[in-house]
Amino acid sequence: MTGLISTALPASAAKMSPAHLKAVKARSKLMQRQVGYASMLLKLNLVETTAIATMATDGARIYLNPDWVMAKSEKELEGVLLHEALHVVWEHPLRKGNRNHNVFNIACDLAINGFLVYTAGISLPEDGIWDRQYLNMTAEAIYRILINDEEKLQNVIDKIKPNCDQKSEPGSGGSEEYPQSK
Repeated sequence: MTGLISTALPASAAKMSPAHLKAVKARSKLMQRQVGYASMLLKLNLVETTAIATMATDGARIYLNPDWVMAKSEKELEGVLLHEALHVVWEHPLRKGNRNHNVFNIACDLAINGFLVYTAGISLPEDGIWDRQYLNMTAEAIYRILINDEEKLQNVIDKIKPNCDQKSEPGSGGSEEYPQSK
């Protein structure tokens, strides 16, 4: 059976910026190929902002930097959309507790990206971080390793490409304070 998911864009697409439209198209195509994974994205609104360097989530929305989105391929955007959805599904925003925000975000990214790259075979931008040694580990387990071993933490930080600036946390693509949605 084909045509269960429409790829037709809503009338509101004419009002979207090129970056927002590109992200919506990537989400739509992802939903055609990866319905199980992509269904996680349905309730996460896409919000454009320059307050972050890449993409981030607060558990209710996915924030995207338009310049960063425009520089990525559709496949990379699909992978990052799934990455952000997994933060929500795996309840990372709720599980952080009193942990160091930057280190916990890195641990979450390693857990998610390891799953996406090594288990699910999903493409991610090459400036993302993943490492097979953390495969099948929870964010909390990775966090314990990183917070207790300065050398391992520094090795991970060294892998993070210089695509992050003051607007984003290393390895996460997000910030502790999320922009207000309009």
